[in-house]
Amino acid sequence: MKSTSKRMMIFIGIILIIILVILFMTVFQKDQQKQNKEEIITHSKYEGVDIITDVAYDDTYRSATHYPIFNIAKLDDEIAAYVQKSEENFFTDLKDKDPKWLEKRPASFSLSFDIYPIQDNLYSIVFYKDTYSGGANMQQDSNVYLVDMEKGQFIKQNEIIDNTTENKDQLYEQLKQGFMQSEDYQDFFFEEELHKWLYDESNTFSNMYIEEDHLVFIFNEYQVTAGAAGRPVIRIPLNDIKGIISKEWKDKLKIEEDESEEQEKPTEPEEGDSEDNGDTTESEIPDDAKKVAITFDDGPHPENTLKILNILEEYEMKATFFMLGSRVDFYPDIAKEVAKRGHEIGNHTWHHKDLTTLGTTEIKEEVQSTADMIKKATGEAPTAFRPPYGAINDNVRSVVDQESTLWTIDTEDWKSHDPDAILEVVKDNIEDGSIILMHDIHSTTVEGFKKVAAYLKKEGYYTVTVSQLND
Repeated sequence: MKSTSKRMMIFIGIILIIILVILFMTVFQKDQQKQNKEEIITHSKYEGVDIITDVAYDDTYRSATHYPIFNIAKLDDEIAAYVQKSEENFFTDLKDKDPKWLEKRPASFSLSFDIYPIQDNLYSIVFYKDTYSGGANMQQDSNVYLVDMEKGQFIKQNEIIDNTTENKDQLYEQLKQGFMQSEDYQDFFFEEELHKWLYDESNTFSNMYIEEDHLVFIFNEYQVTAGAAGRPVIRIPLNDIKGIISKEWKDKLKIEEDESEEQEKPTEPEEGDSEDNGDTTESEIPDDAKKVAITFDDGPHPENTLKILNILEEYEMKATFFMLGSRVDFYPDIAKEVAKRGHEIGNHTWHHKDLTTLGTTEIKEEVQSTADMIKKATGEAPTAFRPPYGAINDNVRSVVDQESTLWTIDTEDWKSHDPDAILEVVKDNIEDGSIILMHDIHSTTVEGFKKVAAYLKKEGYYTVTVSQLND
């Protein structure tokens, strides 16, 4: 009898162990699936490369810096040194300026970049620096890096071109032709300066990069043209100058092969492709309810934005995300996820430049390129617009066909990086109809927003998108 009872206990014990193992494996698999899903969502479009954005401002200046990070020390250290030196030069220059004058016309600094994949693990990185700290004009210059991520090093441009007199002659003719035939540059072109630059023995072609099937040269302001030409860019088809390319790079770029076949373009999501997981509609909100709009600028971010989306879902809230085109380009899946969860996406320009310092063409480009990128990522055009720094004037209003959405509560989360301070700003200023400004590129903002969300829920506020608030 004891033996039977003992066997029964052993049998029950085995069954319990099997059940526990099954439960553990089920939870583990779900967790793994969740992790794998987030890996797909947070992956940058450019393999191995992420983008860092840093925005700062006060009454006397406006600064926006964007730069790539490769998680390779040698590459990241050199680019970080360039970024730091550029920022230091700007702020050093400000020390000599009259603060009262700057309060009337704030200085501005923008360091942005474009990235062009050459082939696997090879990238062209082109920096654009725009500085205004007084005077009539903005100062513009550029800097180029060619990156080999597999070797963890920068590529020297003079490795691409066989540096012979004959090749320089051919290149000179191609560049001269490019300037002379350009409606934008022909009236400002200094042929002698181009000749002087090209045939300088110390010339390493550091302003040259590869963009798809072109060899591209970007010149700094006043380098080979009058200042009105800005930063001239001349693109030369590789097939037109394949004779001057080194053998190693001919093989890498395959420029002798037939490149007439158009590369298959990625399928863009169709309009209406994004899902709506139940917007908080006006009909669901009592007429006498207190409503506020929560807004996040300067994203999307591969980790913080997702965490904020989860907090919004936890508290059944809606928000508006004013996105930078340059970051949507890197993280299109994040933008798509924001739209999928029923939140509003707004246009915050491509590079976060002070639009009041730009001409009509540049303003259009900053806004339209961002609208196009958001629509490409989400299937829908942005439905709101916020100018960087809230800087707006009649010229910007005449160019942008959307009303500008500013804010009533600036949490200054980018400055304090303190979750408790963020909450206190909201507590001290919140009222019915408030528009709260935060930035989803900062991890401390995630913690601060969780506190804000709990407070708003407790105080009976309903959160809506800015478009709903303005209706």
